[in-house]
Amino acid sequence: MSINTLFMHRFKEFVGNRFFTVLFLKKDGTERVITCRLNVKKHSKGGEQTANPQQYMVGWETTAKNYRNINIETIQWVRCRGIELDLAA
Repeated sequence: MSINTLFMHRFKEFVGNRFFTVLFLKKDGTERVITCRLNVKKHSKGGEQTANPQQYMVGWETTAKNYRNINIETIQWVRCRGIELDLAA
């Protein structure tokens, strides 16, 4: 099991079906902070994830009402359940 797969498993256990806020670095190096939720299928058109699932997780961003790819390797921090986890260190 790769480190990314283990991280994704633990991350999904932590956030569950709750909303969470995450800061990560986009592909161009800029920071993005979004509040989103995993496993939202309501707005899906049935397509498959085109980004590498070993590197990206898909979150439904509530404000933009759109799916976002979150690079798990560049996550700086995540807030959920009143807890902030600093992952940049």
